[in-house]
Amino acid sequence: MSVRLMAVGDIALRTKPEGRDPFEFVKETLGEADLVFGNLEVPLTSAREPVEEKAEPLRAPVERSSCLGAANFSVVNLANNHIGDYGPAGVLETIDSLERAGIGHVGVGRTVSEAVQETVRTVGGATVAFVGFYEYGAISPSDGVYIAGMDRQLVVHRIAELAKRYAFVVVSLHWGIENVSYPSPEQQSLARACIDAGASVLVGHHPHCLQGIEVRGGRVIFYSLGNFNFMCDGGAKKSCCDLSAIADITFRDDGTVAHDLIPVRIGDDYCPRPITDRDETAELRIHMERISAVLERGVETWWWFGEIGGTYLAGNLKAFGVRIRRYGFGHAIEMVRWLTGRFALKCYVGMIRRRLRRRA
Repeated sequence: MSVRLMAVGDIALRTKPEGRDPFEFVKETLGEADLVFGNLEVPLTSAREPVEEKAEPLRAPVERSSCLGAANFSVVNLANNHIGDYGPAGVLETIDSLERAGIGHVGVGRTVSEAVQETVRTVGGATVAFVGFYEYGAISPSDGVYIAGMDRQLVVHRIAELAKRYAFVVVSLHWGIENVSYPSPEQQSLARACIDAGASVLVGHHPHCLQGIEVRGGRVIFYSLGNFNFMCDGGAKKSCCDLSAIADITFRDDGTVAHDLIPVRIGDDYCPRPITDRDETAELRIHMERISAVLERGVETWWWFGEIGGTYLAGNLKAFGVRIRRYGFGHAIEMVRWLTGRFALKCYVGMIRRRLRRRA
């Protein structure tokens, strides 16, 4: 017997205007799957004041978990950079809301062991375990809330443990650079290590645009599934943030994984819609083949810095501008430190090398 999983990108549970069903156009598609998984990028909370000084703190009302349930979601990842925007209380409200709605969650918890604990779903006797980690998270307490950090040794060890106990293991990693099409060499190394440790599927989130797909040993890595129900009016190129896909995954009896993509486009109302136009579908597939080809030969460090440098610097400068205007001069000092930091310096070098290559 095979098990069909559909995995999607970042979810905000917002619409424009507010209050609509964010999944009204994809419910029928998601309803065809045995399991549905995505990254919930917002806390579900009644709190109104964020605790993080961010350019755009995110939240959704507690009752919006019902939208996930109505759209056939089985499990969501919470280990991400916005789950704590409204403090530990907001995280705990999110957990409670999801549990009341019967939706599993991974990546955060009330204890260390709960944060790295798998959530398991059984379909026709086949067990599928889900686990999630956040690149800049850490296993450290904050008033009774823990976030699963993406320590390489921890991640690989947990996957190896789960692979011994369950037929299939789905790993969510919240990582990478926003609005770029390629993972870093370090990401590719970790992703391959996860597959080698026993992961059946690795699903990446956070870049807000699609990245390539890599098949390894009959298993599959989606480096980023981009947005799904998310805001596309905040700074990234619209062609990047409003084009996405549902990963249509089949777990086979022999332990291997088949996959396909169901193209979707996110409207100005933040709602995803299946793409039915043949030309648009063909363009997306060609784009995915192109960016996936880079993964086959391996992502090279300086090439990567050249590719992502301009987008990374521009996006962060815009975010710093918002924070300086909103929160004060302290963020200007932080911006100067960032602009002269090691990562930014590598971006400058990579961009120079890229320009020289193009002139040669």
